[in-house]
Amino acid sequence: VPLKRYKEADHAPNFGVVYYPLSNLRITANFSRAIQQPLLSQLYDALLDSEWKVYDILDLYDPDGPTKHDAVPYRYSWQNEDLKAAVGESHSLRAKWWPQFVDGLEMELSYISTSIKNQTERTALYFTEPLALKSTELANRNQRGDLVSLNFGYFNAHLRQSTTLDAHASYRFGTPWLGTLEARVHHHRKLKDYNEPFEGVVLSSLGTALSPDKHRTTLQVYWDRDKMSASMIARYTPGYLNEFAHLCSVQQKLNQVGRCADFAQSNPSSWISLDVASLTVVDATFKYRFTSNFELQFSGLNIFDRFSPLTVRSGLPYDPSRWNGRGRIFSASLQYMVHPK
Repeated sequence: VPLKRYKEADHAPNFGVVYYPLSNLRITANFSRAIQQPLLSQLYDALLDSEWKVYDILDLYDPDGPTKHDAVPYRYSWQNEDLKAAVGESHSLRAKWWPQFVDGLEMELSYISTSIKNQTERTALYFTEPLALKSTELANRNQRGDLVSLNFGYFNAHLRQSTTLDAHASYRFGTPWLGTLEARVHHHRKLKDYNEPFEGVVLSSLGTALSPDKHRTTLQVYWDRDKMSASMIARYTPGYLNEFAHLCSVQQKLNQVGRCADFAQSNPSSWISLDVASLTVVDATFKYRFTSNFELQFSGLNIFDRFSPLTVRSGLPYDPSRWNGRGRIFSASLQYMVHPK
């Protein structure tokens, strides 16, 4: 069994540099590389070929225009002796500054980029992705350009790319009458987030229901004085596009029900999209310590009773993957700890 390709695992560097251009400014740069070899079963699985079918395929590249195929055959075979090792690379650059003219203030900016080339995947993951049928690695066509069959098995995906930018700021101060107060702000932004399984076929769901949020912001405030303490957390989640809010049936299009009337009967794709609004939720707690082992705490979730933006997800009228639809919740608790002598 030829295993020469596994020698590539020798080239996986990981290094970083820390630089202080000023006594209150630190810059850190990191680079790392990782290798993931294909499994022997992916290279040499001896399962016999067999023919199956996949249903409801939308072909955007049919010579007659977008066409919906009721069933398309594919050959069921796993092994691929030509699989290459997956190579992942990560680059990061961070700068942290704590200005001397404002005691207690810290700021940090981080840039992180990760990519994976030649990741081993299954072509079946892209059978129902219309854009992927552009690739000859996935779709077999006749001389005219009609879709004849699909290829099933392992392949090396071209590229996955993710780039993020994070900004942090915190300020902490205290006085005898106020106590200690600390505020933190964190902003996270996705600059890139896409998958290119086949060269030239770029799939990105950034800013839709199927992906992480384009950006989000969190504000945290902490206060402590003598026997009392409190905290507040405000989370901002941006709006997004829900591309798959509702699939119009043939009857709804025929009877021109609502927005389904915009779709022609011959239209193979009849999904209604919704623009989902943003949401800011505030949580808070207050704690009073009577003694070192006895305390009272009041908590509030969504204290301003903000409603989750209306959409359709998992059969619910809101998005449970992003928001909690329970509304405002208050709770109180007493805690007494017994310390052994």
